[in-house]
Amino acid sequence: MKRYLILSIIPLLQMTNNPHVSAQTIEGRWSLGVRGGINLYSNDLDRSKLGPGIETSVRYGLFRRLSLGVSAGYEELNSDLIPETFGLPFEYAKLHSFPLSVTAWFHPLPGKNFSPFVYAGIGGMVYQRIESQDIRIVESSIHVPLGVGFEVFATKDLSVSVDAGFRILDDRTERLVRQSSDTYSAFTAGVNFYLGRSGIADDDGDGLTNDEEDRLKTNSSSSDSDSDGLKDGEEVKRYRTDPLKADSDGDLITDRDEVIVSRTDPLKPDSDDDGIKDSDEQTNGTDPLNADTDGDELTDGEEIGLGSNPRAVDTDGDGISDRDEAQKYLTNLTKADTDEDGLSDGDEILQSKTDPFKIDTDGGGAPDGVEVGRNTSPLIPTDDVFVDALTLAPSVPVALEEITFESGSAIIARGSEKTLENAFIALVLNPNTEVDIVGHTDDAGDPEANTQLSFARAQAVKEWLISHGIAEGRLRVFGMGASEPVAPNDTPEGQAKNRRIELRVRE
Repeated sequence: MKRYLILSIIPLLQMTNNPHVSAQTIEGRWSLGVRGGINLYSNDLDRSKLGPGIETSVRYGLFRRLSLGVSAGYEELNSDLIPETFGLPFEYAKLHSFPLSVTAWFHPLPGKNFSPFVYAGIGGMVYQRIESQDIRIVESSIHVPLGVGFEVFATKDLSVSVDAGFRILDDRTERLVRQSSDTYSAFTAGVNFYLGRSGIADDDGDGLTNDEEDRLKTNSSSSDSDSDGLKDGEEVKRYRTDPLKADSDGDLITDRDEVIVSRTDPLKPDSDDDGIKDSDEQTNGTDPLNADTDGDELTDGEEIGLGSNPRAVDTDGDGISDRDEAQKYLTNLTKADTDEDGLSDGDEILQSKTDPFKIDTDGGGAPDGVEVGRNTSPLIPTDDVFVDALTLAPSVPVALEEITFESGSAIIARGSEKTLENAFIALVLNPNTEVDIVGHTDDAGDPEANTQLSFARAQAVKEWLISHGIAEGRLRVFGMGASEPVAPNDTPEGQAKNRRIELRVRE
């Protein structure tokens, strides 16, 4: 018997360690129990014997720790005696009994998967006593059940229970009235079926009761109704977010990512109030928790509106912060040389003291960048050095004949500075003009090599102009090799004319 009991309890203990079994509360739920087991009848006769029994119960959870119900069943109570011991005319007594009692169960550990209990009740028992002469007598007795046990939840609607109890009867059940009340002890095991749904239970373990979930319209069978990675209880009680919306503030970042990953405010689409949504800041690489990511005293939103880089204090690298360009000097935040005169805005404002909005501050005829390069003053018109003007017009190529290169290379030779400077001035004085820089060679050597060389020489001129302040977007480069001669290649003079750089205005 002991071995049987141990083997029957082991599977129940294993269930308590099963992480997939949900602990349930009894409060507010009906349950129907069915149990079977054995009993041992104790009375004034001298031999007690085991008997079978079955019991059903219906109970309701009044509180978290207390349930109340009715228990009823059938018990076969057996005992016998040596007749001469008592002088009775029978050798044994068997009771077919039908107990019924009102019972209360106390649960000291509510809400646990493994739930022990203590119970007590009061009621009555109707029984038929069969004696050895087959005399059948129908009588009744008080019935007081007492006991302890435990139940283990297999699912939220099913538990397995085991209990050991003691039943108090009157002293007449075996016909003798000699000592104390008759009793029987009982050991039972069975199942409890839970019906309905408890409002105060938390079926999905999300920190919200079923009643709270009903009120909020969340899913009481899912701990994360909106699948955003946060439990419904956390959203409602901790973060105050909407458990029915994965993105409470509509900034395209889930509530879980806001509170755990980026630490932004899941209730504000723009956590730092800089005018940019948190998701856009993540895309831009700016800090959604810092309104001024680069610390230049312009908010990230202001910089985006101005076209500047919110991650760089000086977007165009001209030596002046974006904030000073936007609010103090009003120069272009994204263009280092606002007037394209060959001097950066920082050089004009902080060093030469020239006007960053005027190509020729002193009006003497030479751009500020040219004057600084010649060591003349861009603030004194009388020292402007006269330059040969180049005329840039559509369909009229301008040959820069005095630009020469080292033999067989794209290295600009000395003596070319004046022509390069004239080309630069022409471009400065025509700020809206875009040109193609076209390189040409004579026909000596390999044609493919000549094409590559002509392109490289045109590229060298472009780089010189860019380095002096001409916007790269205004310039394109082509290498024509020897395909467009302007003179016969059969004389050294003709070949020299064909080795040239041309500026062609784009129409």
